[in-house]
Amino acid sequence: MGRYGMRILGVDDDEDFNFALKTIFQKEEKEIVTTNKQSRFFEVFDKMNPDICLVDINLDTEGEGKEIVEKIRRNKEFQPKILALSRIDEQELVNEIIMSGADDFVSKPLDEFLLNEKISLHYGGEDKNLRNLSFLPKNQKDCVVQTDLNLLEVNEKGVIFISKSYVSVNSKLQIAGEYLKKYGIEQCDVVISWIRKEGEEFLIGAEFSFNHKYLSSKIKESLLNEHLEKYRA
Repeated sequence: MGRYGMRILGVDDDEDFNFALKTIFQKEEKEIVTTNKQSRFFEVFDKMNPDICLVDINLDTEGEGKEIVEKIRRNKEFQPKILALSRIDEQELVNEIIMSGADDFVSKPLDEFLLNEKISLHYGGEDKNLRNLSFLPKNQKDCVVQTDLNLLEVNEKGVIFISKSYVSVNSKLQIAGEYLKKYGIEQCDVVISWIRKEGEEFLIGAEFSFNHKYLSSKIKESLLNEHLEKYRA
C-alpha cells in the first residue's frame, strides 16, 4: 500500500472529472489512479488490486459501466467495493448497475463531502451515523424516510435545523413538529439549500419548495406579533 491506507481506481471518459477526483483524494492522502477506457481500467485493476472502484455508468457506449461492474463481480478472488458515478437524470441506469453488483452510487456534479462519507462508510464504516438505505426496486419511484430534526429557526424564506443524518443539497423534505405548529403550520415542504457539519451533527438550511404566499405571510405575521410582544414587555 505504500504510504497510503486506501487504493482507489476510477474510470470516466471526462478528463476534467478525473482531474477533480485526483485533487480530492490526493488532498485526503488516498492513493488514486484514474483511467478513461475500459481496457486501461482492467490493466491497472490487475496490478493495483484497488479497495474502491469508481465507475462511470456511461463511457464511450451506453451500458459500458454496467459491463465493467459485471466483469469485476465475476472475479471471485478479489472483490473491491464499487461506487457508480451517475448524472441525476440516469436513475434507470443506476437501478441496473446496482442490480449488477455495484455497492452504491454517487451523483454528478460531485458532492465532495458526500463522496468521502460514502467511501468511509464502505471502506470500514468510519461514520456510523451515515447509513445506506436499501436500494428500491426498479419500478418503485417513491419512498419515505423518517428522521428526527432539531428545528432552530423559522423565517419567511424557510427553516434552519440540526440533524444527525446527512441530507444532500437540493433534496426535498416534508417537515412537521411543535415548533412549526406555533406558527399555525401543520407541515410544509422544503428544499435543502446548504449544509455544514457541526461536530457529529449537521446544521442544515432549507427553503420553502415553492412560492407559497399564504405560508410566507402567515410566518411574517407570527414573527411580527412575537416582536411586538417582546417590545411591549
